[in-house]
Amino acid sequence: MTIPTTSYDAVVLAGGRSRRMGTDKAHLPHPITKGPLLGHQFALLAKLSPAPTKWFVSARSGQALPAFPAQVKRLDDDGESGPLGGIAKALGATVAAHVLVIATDLPFLEKSLVEALLSIRVPGSGCCYKIADQAEPLVGLFPREFLATASVKLSHRDLSVRRTITEWSNSGRWRLLDAGRSAHAFKNWNSPGDI
Repeated sequence: MTIPTTSYDAVVLAGGRSRRMGTDKAHLPHPITKGPLLGHQFALLAKLSPAPTKWFVSARSGQALPAFPAQVKRLDDDGESGPLGGIAKALGATVAAHVLVIATDLPFLEKSLVEALLSIRVPGSGCCYKIADQAEPLVGLFPREFLATASVKLSHRDLSVRRTITEWSNSGRWRLLDAGRSAHAFKNWNSPGDI
């Protein structure tokens, strides 16, 4: 089967344990729409042009989630591998060239920023934004080839997505886009003081 190099699927990562927040972040109300953050991220995906072919949500096994669109396939992970576990699950479930990864706890993420990532899809290569020379890995475009690296990292319990992206960047397989004045769009909600 030939895989179109321009195809992409998308996953919203929602499986974090939210220990610092004290409640599941997927259920938190968006500051503008007042709907759950998880639903807000799927509404963002629906506005993208082109839209993802397949949609996933990565969550802990047994985790209760707010309602999500019927076309979304749930991917359960062990809940102990952090974002890297969810990214690997999505990459393992796709035949697309890339998977767009978005964390559920980014209420200010803008459609234009995501579409800028999508506009520079390169087979076998990934991209995400950087702020002050630090990769912001939870809005990123991950190539299918990243699964092999992620699987090795998971087997060694080396769960840092940022460190893995740095290694890929150093080998020329990852592009970092400067967030510039849009850095506010990547502010995530980790604790009640962030809201």
